[in-house]
Amino acid sequence: MKRIFQFTGCSRFGFTLVEIMVVTGVLAILAALGTAAFVRSRQQAQGRAIMEAARTLDHTIDRWAVENSIAAGSVVNSGSVALYMKDGPLKSKVAKLKNKGGNIKEVLTVNTLTIGNVGSQQVTIPNSAKNNLKLYKDWGGY
Repeated sequence: MKRIFQFTGCSRFGFTLVEIMVVTGVLAILAALGTAAFVRSRQQAQGRAIMEAARTLDHTIDRWAVENSIAAGSVVNSGSVALYMKDGPLKSKVAKLKNKGGNIKEVLTVNTLTIGNVGSQQVTIPNSAKNNLKLYKDWGGY
């Protein structure tokens, strides 16, 4: 009859508690590092997306104002500006403003962007969006 367990000698049939704890600790450290990197890269991607939307809308308003001889300080006409945008999420959001009356008579928030009158601060990113994405630092002039 063979013995299944041998208590004397060098044979082992499993892992010790210390070995299991070491492996679990290493996996926990790797998971913590991976989670931090994921959060950082996600916030940076969101910040870049907001900046790209701001630049796109800013350039679109500039083009609209120049081609239609609109003076600085004038109210942005969302319906006219929407015609200068390519298809995409910003065009649909600006087009929705058109359906609400045409002119943006006050500062409105569109997709975390604040649209003001034509000029140097026609598109801004609110501080609330910047505070939510603290790991993204390159907000430029917006």
